[in-house]
Amino acid sequence: MATIWISSRSSKFVPKNESAGDWFFSRIYKPSLAEDPRFKYWNQAILAIGERPWFGSGLGTFFLQSKRFQDQDHKYSWFAHSFILEQLAEVGIVGLALFVILIVTLVLSGLRNIQTQENRALIWGCVLTVIYGLYEFNLNYLVLWLLVWVTLALLLAPH
Repeated sequence: MATIWISSRSSKFVPKNESAGDWFFSRIYKPSLAEDPRFKYWNQAILAIGERPWFGSGLGTFFLQSKRFQDQDHKYSWFAHSFILEQLAEVGIVGLALFVILIVTLVLSGLRNIQTQENRALIWGCVLTVIYGLYEFNLNYLVLWLLVWVTLALLLAPH
């Protein structure tokens, strides 16, 4: 606790106009659902989708779209906090449809070829990771995609 107090007193961490206690609380405080900025990011994604619904604005461009559609200064995000909305904004309906077809085909093939309970648990782990991505940005991390793809490849490989 003393380390936190000492480090929070450092001017490098605490802005001049904020007390150490306020600064520390702001780091651990979780906003209520009504204050959650995720809804702003979803709205920004919807506005971006409305501009280019079929092919999107390009891979990795949500950050630019979010900055364009922010309603207040510094209310933008690198991620939409929703994999589906982010993909629709970036690659449009066509790109998302192709991706969904790929994932559904792989998962269904995996479910048909599963021989053991352990393999069933692995495939459902992949499915649940993708479902979690519907309202969070976990799928924006390369390591999670690598785990999903490697798991699916191992499950689908001929034995």
